Amino acid sequence: MARLLAIFAGIAALIAFPLLTNEFLVSVSIVTGIYVILMVGLALFLGYGGQFSFAQSVFYGIGAYTSASLTTKFNIPVVYAFLAGGALAGVAAYLLSAPLLRLRGYYLAVATLAMCQIFQVLISENVNITGGPSGIYSIPPFSVLGFVFETSRSYYYLVWGVAIACLFFTRNVMDSAVGRALKAIKSSEDAALVMGINVVDLQTRIFVFAGITGGLAGSFYAHYVSYISPNSFTIDLSI
Repeated sequence: MARLLAIFAGIAALIAFPLLTNEFLVSVSIVTGIYVILMVGLALFLGYGGQFSFAQSVFYGIGAYTSASLTTKFNIPVVYAFLAGGALAGVAAYLLSAPLLRLRGYYLAVATLAMCQIFQVLISENVNITGGPSGIYSIPPFSVLGFVFETSRSYYYLVWGVAIACLFFTRNVMDSAVGRALKAIKSSEDAALVMGINVVDLQTRIFVFAGITGGLAGSFYAHYVSYISPNSFTIDLSI
């Protein structure tokens, strides 16, 4: 009961926060919520899976550029572009998982740092798709079923609603057999293999989940700031 009361109190505080503070703090809270969505997948992969990855800025950028390009160049509805951003980032994570997850520890960290550098070159050189160093501007605000999230307060509720959903999903995963398997892998990968846990398959799933959440966060970011450029998705962000 105490735990439930604490959860409800936290949710009530999140709901009341934008009504009791100024625009600047609301905007900071929106970026915070976007980073929560960006980090939940990495929390599983690094915090429970025990593997270092700096690839989140790549997935973040894929989601942002996908959503921005679809809405500005092809007039795709924002919701569909948002989902496409998460899906494409997930596909990218799946394709990259085969070579990357053969590595461990610092070798994996270095390989994902290289991914960040390659991604920077790709978005800077593909001017027709990404706008090159100039980026993409005039990105429309987020909208669902005709409702446009034009104000900071409305966007705050949207972002934090998704962030809380991601946190609850992650919490449920950690309380399941998948979460226990991840903890076993972190403790001893060899022992987990002996117990019959498919280490590579499980790590691939978590890496893909990190890609999807990173892509969704990137899409939220693009539609919030309405302008993106290569400078928004650097190695510094991953660190």
